[in-house]
Amino acid sequence: MSHEVNVSQQIARLDTLQGPKILIIGGSGCGFGICSPMLETHYGMHISNTGTHAGLGLRLQVKLFRKYIEEGDVVLVIPEYAQFTKQYLGDETALRILTSTCREGYKQFSVLQQLYLFAFVPSAFEDARKAADGSYLDMNSPYVKKALNIYGDVERYESRQHKEAGWEPQHVEGDIWSSPFRMLKDLKEYCTSKGAQLYIYPPAYRDKAYDLNREKIDEIWRRLEQSGLPIVSQPDEYMTPDSLCYDTDYHLTYEGVIWRTKKLMNDLDALGL
Repeated sequence: MSHEVNVSQQIARLDTLQGPKILIIGGSGCGFGICSPMLETHYGMHISNTGTHAGLGLRLQVKLFRKYIEEGDVVLVIPEYAQFTKQYLGDETALRILTSTCREGYKQFSVLQQLYLFAFVPSAFEDARKAADGSYLDMNSPYVKKALNIYGDVERYESRQHKEAGWEPQHVEGDIWSSPFRMLKDLKEYCTSKGAQLYIYPPAYRDKAYDLNREKIDEIWRRLEQSGLPIVSQPDEYMTPDSLCYDTDYHLTYEGVIWRTKKLMNDLDALGL
C-alpha cells in the first residue's frame, strides 16, 4: 500500500538529499494530510514526508529516520494519538513493512519490541499473503504505490472525496505509556546536538473522533507539556471538520490537505522559520 512503501522510498531519497530540509515524521495522517510542494515553495527547503501506516509504531518511525537529521534541519513530529499507547511499538503492519521493503529496520528493535511483536507474526503473514495477491486494490485508489509523489505525499486527490457514511469515529484504546515521552525528549536532545530544530505538532483529527477521545487527548498533551517538549499548537486547533476527512479519522480530502498545510505554515511562520 502507498503509505507503507513510503518508508523505503523516503530512506532512499534521504540518502541523496543535500542541504537543510524539513523532515516530517508521523503516521498516515501525514501522508494523507500534507502538501509538501506548498512547503517547499514557501520555505525553499527540501521536504521529506515520511508519514506511513501508524501500525509501524512511533518508536520505529523515529528510529528509522533519526540518523538523517543534520544541521539546519527542521524536524516536525506529528504522532497520531494511539502512538502514545501500546501502538508505540507497532503491530503486524510493522512486521509487514520491514519484511517487504525495509529489512534493515529490524536492527532497530529493542528486546521489548521483539517480544511484543512476536504475537503479531501469524497476522503479518496473512496480511502479506493478501497483499501479494493484489487483486483487492483498485489501481485508481490512493492506496497504491503510484499515488505517492517524490516527497512522500499520497496524491490521487480525485479518488479521495469525503465519504458520508460507513466509517465511525474510533476510540483510542489502551493506557498511555511513558516510553513515547522519554523517546521524544531524547530526540529533542539529539536534534539540539546536531544543530537541528524539533517541533511537536498535533495531528489533523476528525472532529467526531476528537469529541470521543477528548479526555485522553488532553492527558497526552498535558504530559507532553510537562516533558518540556517544543509544542507548536494545541490539539483542538487541528480538530478537522468531518467534511474535510476522507475515509479515516486522520485521512483528508484535497480541501482538507490544503487547509491543514496552511495551518502548518502559519504556525511555522509564527516561529520565525
